[in-house]
Amino acid sequence: LDCTLVLVNYLKFVHKVNGVEAARQLFMKYKGSASWQFYTAIANLEWKLNKQPMVARNLFESGMGSHSTNLKFVMTYLEFLEAMNDENNLKLLYEKIITQHNCPEVWSRYLEYHYRFSDAQGVSAVEDRAIQKCPELQDWLPIRKMVNRYKYLDLSPMNSQELGALQHREVLNLGLAKYVANRLDITTFQQVGSSV
Repeated sequence: LDCTLVLVNYLKFVHKVNGVEAARQLFMKYKGSASWQFYTAIANLEWKLNKQPMVARNLFESGMGSHSTNLKFVMTYLEFLEAMNDENNLKLLYEKIITQHNCPEVWSRYLEYHYRFSDAQGVSAVEDRAIQKCPELQDWLPIRKMVNRYKYLDLSPMNSQELGALQHREVLNLGLAKYVANRLDITTFQQVGSSV
């Protein structure tokens, strides 16, 4: 059993039984060795239960100090900023992680954001930049562009079989190891990869 799961559940318990201040004190006690999940748990408590989005954003920012190389944490922070409609910080974070994690998953997420909220010129500029910075996008970006530009919620111009074939093609183009690495915690993969 991962002790992080125990700690996250204990945090929720303390918040329910003893209130906000007790939960904050617990976080401060373990902050130095806190995992990305613990940062996310306290930030979500502050945001959703305590109705303190600025405190939550500050917690995510604090977590970036020790977890900025963890793609899962960064993606969770991006989701938070999108939900808060914090466009300035969202763009800054995207630019920061694109330089740190120049991988198809980050570029895909950045492109999805632009497909939803940017004008045609902005989308085109990001697509060109994505291909320039991440050449492995060259092969599948035209298909992705079409799908992402016209999808809405669960409505898509391609059925699930066609999308599955597209994902299979991604695996073949990227190579299985890189495809899996893009979906795992980058620091964990690097540790495992370096010992092999």
